[in-house]
Amino acid sequence: MLQKVLEREQGHPGVAHYIIHGSDYPGLAGLGLSAAQTYAKIAPAVPHALHMPSHIFIRLGQWPEAAQSNLAAYHAAKDYARKNAVNGTWDQQFHFMDYMMYAYLQTGETEKAREVVQELRGIQKAQPENTTSAYAFAAIPARYALERGEWREAAGLTVSPAAFPWNQFGWCEAITHFARGLGAARSGQTDVARNSLQRLEVLRDADRAANKDYTADQIEIQRLALAAWVAHGEGKVEEAVKFMRASADLEDATEKDNVTPGAIIPARELLGELLLELKRPGEALQALEAALLRTPKRSNGLYRAAQAAKLIGDQAKASHYEQQYQQLRAPAQLH
Repeated sequence: MLQKVLEREQGHPGVAHYIIHGSDYPGLAGLGLSAAQTYAKIAPAVPHALHMPSHIFIRLGQWPEAAQSNLAAYHAAKDYARKNAVNGTWDQQFHFMDYMMYAYLQTGETEKAREVVQELRGIQKAQPENTTSAYAFAAIPARYALERGEWREAAGLTVSPAAFPWNQFGWCEAITHFARGLGAARSGQTDVARNSLQRLEVLRDADRAANKDYTADQIEIQRLALAAWVAHGEGKVEEAVKFMRASADLEDATEKDNVTPGAIIPARELLGELLLELKRPGEALQALEAALLRTPKRSNGLYRAAQAAKLIGDQAKASHYEQQYQQLRAPAQLH
């Protein structure tokens, strides 16, 4: 219905906005591409309008377009905050920084991603203090460490800034404990990983008791994934695979919140990584290909899929994924 309206009212921002939201799902994103490509031109002074196309670009793995969309929104948000004398950093700026970071990491533009992290670390006050700002405070440093496979860096993450009211945002706080725990589990720091696991259980139970079932499930996805890697570190192979499959199945049964461009690491992609480490490349490839259907053209997913295909002797698939990976990293090689 909305597509037909947009054909008649091509300059209507509300129609484009709702088409993007309605298409922001795996398998449907292509239906929102036309609206995404025109929305920023319809309302070029509105930060959120500049950002919204990236919901579709990310679903389709169009990383340079996603990065550019959020860079424009980021500058517009700063301009808005300056003109309106916002006390602290406007929550929308955080939102755009997280999406921008996510896109930069997929194309290997690590220096640009690092600049986002550095700016975030210099911010102490968000306005308002809500889920949008809480999520970005936690997600940006977690993504930066985990996407790069810097496990010791991840293991050193802390919940910050300390003055933020984290007790109101358990799901967001959980992101830091997940990243810290995963980094610890993958760098041999079992005690740190187990402490993070316990904190995730507490946060999950608190949200469940408050009838926040969606966020409780999101924390449980991370808890199961972390439990899998803790078990792996202890040599409990089948227990590790069981936990990781449970995490992936639960994530597949839910949908991402609009506050996030995507999971810190998709659970089924993480399952593929685990299976690769366990020298089960056939199962790993199956998991990674399923992950790439849901989150296409993710850098780590393509890289691991190429590894798994090579290990099982499927040279055609190995070349296919390797080529996609190299094309993805091309923007970073131009700088």
